[in-house]
Amino acid sequence: MQIQNNHSLKNFNTFGIDAKCKRLIILESEDDIVDYFDNHNNGNKFLLLGGGSNLLIKKDLNYDVLMLTFKGIKIINDDEDSITLEVQAGENWHKFVEFLVNNNYFGFENLALIPGNVGTAPIQNIGAYGVEQEKHFISLRGYSIESNQFETYTKEQCQFGYRNSIFKSKLKGKFIITSVTYKLSKTDPPNLSYTELENYLIQHKLEATAKNVFDSVIYIRSNKLPSPSELGNSGSFFKNPIITQIDFNRILSEYSDLRGFPQNNGTIKISAGWLIEKAGLKGYRVGDAAVYEKHALILVNYGNATGHDIWQIAEYVIETVFEKFRVRLEPEVNVVE
Repeated sequence: MQIQNNHSLKNFNTFGIDAKCKRLIILESEDDIVDYFDNHNNGNKFLLLGGGSNLLIKKDLNYDVLMLTFKGIKIINDDEDSITLEVQAGENWHKFVEFLVNNNYFGFENLALIPGNVGTAPIQNIGAYGVEQEKHFISLRGYSIESNQFETYTKEQCQFGYRNSIFKSKLKGKFIITSVTYKLSKTDPPNLSYTELENYLIQHKLEATAKNVFDSVIYIRSNKLPSPSELGNSGSFFKNPIITQIDFNRILSEYSDLRGFPQNNGTIKISAGWLIEKAGLKGYRVGDAAVYEKHALILVNYGNATGHDIWQIAEYVIETVFEKFRVRLEPEVNVVE
């Protein structure tokens, strides 16, 4: 365990917000987790930091920030059709996907270039281009702060939803994921349900292989999303809202280019980026905080914006979209203060 007092988090969040925390705690093993909560926490508030990619820090934090650094990929089962892997929480998500593709383990190639670590993937139930992490999820292991024990959670117990899980609600701040187990296929064809991805492969005359899907997703994302190393951002800032058929028809009557994605319960998911752009906010900027000029779903830091500055932009977007469409956007990122 490493403990660093009054530490800047600028290099630990992709927005590049220069906020400080009371203590930065580096946890290098499961024993470190037990030691921290037995001897260093005293029941105080803390923040578990993954890759810092789905986070907006509004101000300096007067509590501890924890980082898990332990890594490793362990084979649990290996047969002719599939492989089951236990992946440590500190593994970088994109590097994990790259490892899978290079070893011909299929299923997550659509999730290339998503920032963050494996341990935070189930919390958000990350997804992109027609695939969510829960599709290949088997279980996870972690430390329960309430029971002071390590516990295992099945897919059903995780209560996965759209960019959601029990770890964002009932167990928020009460459970630390230490490893995740996934089952990947050795035979399944790539998922091309996302039209943009399928069209890209067709236009470039690429065979629908996992490697080609992986490379295509990287190209598409790189051209659509700014690199946090060049422009501070957290990727998609808002969730795509899910609305009723009545609300969908109401908006469609005024905007014929509205696209909807029907859900199992009769509701319809629509694009938050489309709503923001139609509200005239693409490129909207105050100081160094802005709605990205190339993609309305992304909020960016042009250099010296504070977390409060970014949040003011977010609130303005939420209010403006609601006034225009009567649809209330919700942040996809974790907003902390």
